[in-house]
Amino acid sequence: QQSYDQQRNERKEIVFNHRLYNHYGPKEFFDFMDWFYANVRKDFQVIITDPTNGRSTERNLLDPTVNSTRSQILAKPYVRYAHSPSRKEYYKTIANSTISIGPFKPSALWSMSVVDSMACGIPVVCPNYACFPEILGASSDLLFSKPKELAHLINCLFDDTEFYRESSQYCLLRAQNFSVGNTARKFIDIFEQVKNGN
Repeated sequence: QQSYDQQRNERKEIVFNHRLYNHYGPKEFFDFMDWFYANVRKDFQVIITDPTNGRSTERNLLDPTVNSTRSQILAKPYVRYAHSPSRKEYYKTIANSTISIGPFKPSALWSMSVVDSMACGIPVVCPNYACFPEILGASSDLLFSKPKELAHLINCLFDDTEFYRESSQYCLLRAQNFSVGNTARKFIDIFEQVKNGN
């Protein structure tokens, strides 16, 4: 009988768990995925959670490309839409995916969507810039610098069950560093150091 990880691995689903604003890099990511689909493999789906939908009207006005971006993405043959109306459904969508992808632009100071995926035991592949070396760890095998490295990582996570299992466990354990209790403790330690002149 197959393990849950093996079954999830065989589904070959990549979740783009970000709002569709330009500064998260949806165009850059889907340009890469178009190339990947045309030249590398076709046995996968990309799931878009699209938490932009129904969120900040004011922010949508600042980036009016959201609706056209969504339409262009949904027209792609490998894309499936999975907007979640509740937090429970949101986490279920993530937990049922295979791989998660970090934002594709270097403006991210932090990404809760990356940590959410990690906390579900989903390997998250991220560009090697911005906050991602801190979130994943600077020496993580899940960081990439070039498109060919990203293609290689996706293939490895899809095809190498052991690498997938290790990456899943690593992300799950790493996410615990960012729990509310651990984060609060780190802030308290910093303030105590400042107060004591260290």
